[in-house]
Order: sequence, then structure tokens, then C-alpha cells
Amino acid sequence: VRAFEREEITLMALQEDKSLREETLEVRRSIHGPVVAINGEQAVFVLSYIGDEERDAVELADALVDHTNTAVGDESYRFIRQDGDMVIWILADDPAAGAAVRTALAP
Repeated sequence: VRAFEREEITLMALQEDKSLREETLEVRRSIHGPVVAINGEQAVFVLSYIGDEERDAVELADALVDHTNTAVGDESYRFIRQDGDMVIWILADDPAAGAAVRTALAP
């Protein structure tokens, strides 16, 4: 078993009024990708992607929907947004934790 690599990152979170605010998160990285811990208990996985073309983002979003529908339990939080050439994917074992990260990163 490999230990998580840990770091704190500060992101600029877009608000509903289109302004930005800083949001600091602890990120743990595993061989599977980044995991954000909320209060040290719930795990939230976040993937942000910007493609070369909108088509790339559409293809990725479609694949993530298929994967999420077959691999992620119904009790877990899942969010996928594709907008132009950008995709954001959020998975969480706790729906409240997933919703909190979505509010901070993708209002």
C-alpha cells in the first residue's frame, strides 16, 4: 500500500455573480488520481479537464457518464459538467461533501 502524497492548493472558485474567490483545499494524490478530503473523513475525487476542441470534452463527458453509471454506487455523489472544451467530474462517498465541493468549484 502506498501512502498518499499530500499538499494544500488554492483554487479560484467561480461564484454565481461571475466573481472569483479563493478556496483552499487539501489534496491527497494516489496512483489513481487526486482525492480531496473534507474534514479528514469524506473523500471527494475531482477531475478538471480542458480539451483541444469541444469534441474532446464531449467524448470524455460521455465516457465518464457511462463509467459513472456502471461503476459508482447510487448512494454516492456524482457530478459531470461539460461546457465547451471543459469537463469537471466530481465523485464523493458522502453526498453533502460532494455538493460542498461542487458549490466551491462549479457553482
